[in-house]
Amino acid sequence: MAVQLPPRVPLLVGSLLLTVVLAAYGLRQYQRRGHESALLAFIALMIALSSSLLTETFLRIVTEPGLKLLGFNALNAIGIWLSSYSFLWFALAYSNTTRWLNRWLAGLALAIPLGLTMAVIVAPEFLYAANGLVTQGPMTVLGVTFGEWVSLDRTLKQPFFAVVLGVSAIVLSAIGILGRYLLQHRGDLYTGQAVAVGVGAVSPLLAVGLLVAGIVPPELSVTGVAYGVTAVGFAVGIFRYRLLDITPMGRQQLVAQLTDPVVMFDADGRVVDCNPAARALVSAPAGWHGLSVDDFFGSLSDDIQRILRGPSDGDELSVADGTTTRYFAPDVSTIGADHSPRGRLLVLREITAQKHRERELKRQNERLDQFASTVSHDLQNPLNVAYGHLQRIEDDIDDEQFAAITQAHDRMERLIDDLLTLAQVGQTIEDTDEVDLADAAIAATGLVDLTDCDVAMAIPATTTVIADDDRLGELFENLYRNAVEHTDGAVTLRVGVLPESSDTSLHQTGFFVEDTGCGIPESERADIFEHGYTTTTDGTGFGLSIVADIVDAHGWEITVTDSAAGGARFEITGVEFVTDQPVNAEAAP
Repeated sequence: MAVQLPPRVPLLVGSLLLTVVLAAYGLRQYQRRGHESALLAFIALMIALSSSLLTETFLRIVTEPGLKLLGFNALNAIGIWLSSYSFLWFALAYSNTTRWLNRWLAGLALAIPLGLTMAVIVAPEFLYAANGLVTQGPMTVLGVTFGEWVSLDRTLKQPFFAVVLGVSAIVLSAIGILGRYLLQHRGDLYTGQAVAVGVGAVSPLLAVGLLVAGIVPPELSVTGVAYGVTAVGFAVGIFRYRLLDITPMGRQQLVAQLTDPVVMFDADGRVVDCNPAARALVSAPAGWHGLSVDDFFGSLSDDIQRILRGPSDGDELSVADGTTTRYFAPDVSTIGADHSPRGRLLVLREITAQKHRERELKRQNERLDQFASTVSHDLQNPLNVAYGHLQRIEDDIDDEQFAAITQAHDRMERLIDDLLTLAQVGQTIEDTDEVDLADAAIAATGLVDLTDCDVAMAIPATTTVIADDDRLGELFENLYRNAVEHTDGAVTLRVGVLPESSDTSLHQTGFFVEDTGCGIPESERADIFEHGYTTTTDGTGFGLSIVADIVDAHGWEITVTDSAAGGARFEITGVEFVTDQPVNAEAAP
């Protein structure tokens, strides 16, 4: 079979190599980065363009009329259809509108090239009549001289024009979809991204226009070059701006679909971009691009200007919305390097629900505190009356009965006190201060009957923590009482700080209270902090639950383990120390 080298072949081969490389690269990225629909459509488009370029290269280099006719039939019955379908698929996937694709539409689309293929097999001259070969050349292009070559003289038939019309409709639809997407998201896309995709979309159409207008002769048709430009443009749009940087879909999800208002300002303080939530918040006018802060935010401009000058901790923005008020926590960040900022980004994180929960929680705590105080007062009065009458009849009843009644009264008083304490410590701690840990631990010893008990303080001097002084004292008090009540006979208590490790340079991370009692079985440690759980007949079951509530209110954590003497050891961690003092390794527990 004789071959030839017309001027178009080098251009076709160059475009062919480019599309093959991009198809291979796209396939590798598809495997590495996940199944991105636009990337899959790009791969299909590159494969289709490669097939069309390979077919066109074949029909240009062969010299037999039958082979040339075969190449033209394959190109027009199959190649250009697959390329146009892939182009449309890419446009739909890139614009995130693939919902229009389904198997019925795909089946109908494939029926067209299948029918054309059957037609040209039965009648090779179905699309055009072959009138033999025509000799052309020689020609010099860019300093390269091409000798004579032959081309197929064809007479176009009506089916061919129908094919051109159908393919053009598909390509124009794809261009329209991409153009509409680029226009709608011109504020969301990078300029380079929009230009790359736009140039890639219109290149084949421009090449055909130059050929039809007679500006470029058929032997120098740049259709193959246009395919290469399309491949490069779409590749830039996919790899540079979609996979390797920020995807338009991701940006739309992260910004445009955020319920929190987001506004971007340029270096002159003018609005260059904002999401729908921001526009809805201020009822922004249609021409909001380029507006100043005052014009964009209206009545909120003073607050926004103050926030942009430098938001402070706890700074909030309240916005009246009909009969309700919305609350936002502002966050301002600089766009670009600090020494040469290009603008600023304002994010208004809505905290309306949080504010409502805080207010409701405060009201609930106030009602709970009032209820507990009322109940305590109403129970204490009749209990005091009963105890007074009991004192008067002490001589008339048996000592054992008197002791039992007295013990019952004492337990009721403790229950009332514990219930009141439990209601108070369950509230969120808002006011904390620097508290001397040793002073709090020592002061609590005076609130518990520690007769015949030893207390060893292993807390370094001037150890200070951030806590609520009263509740920290209640924590120590209940831990001391728990050790005494659950130990028969004398018990030794030890209080100290927890080190970070067993190195020679230890630092405080918390504190502990341990005893030499009988300890707490591992099977019961998960239950001891439950309200009402007790293993003694005279216990209230609220002591350790109060401890747990105080720990939770501070944001600390508490664990139970065995002490070195076999008793119980309570470790409280997550404590904020004012000074990170080293702990003597020899004194560490």
